[in-house]
Amino acid sequence: MRYHYDNSADNVRNPHDPPQGVRAGNQSSDEMAHLWLEILPHGAGDRRRELQEAVLRHKLEKDPRDAPA
Repeated sequence: MRYHYDNSADNVRNPHDPPQGVRAGNQSSDEMAHLWLEILPHGAGDRRRELQEAVLRHKLEKDPRDAPA
């Protein structure tokens, strides 16, 4: 995954004029990028993937605007 931040004056969505330096962090004023991976072993008879897919499909049918689903 590659994250790119444009805090320059050329970025029309930059809320700071003049541009300000921004650091990584978890505050709303910080640059935030997170990539989370979950790795599970797959073995014979393992049906977790099917169950997870069924749960997420149900969530999307219930609320199509559910971004995490």
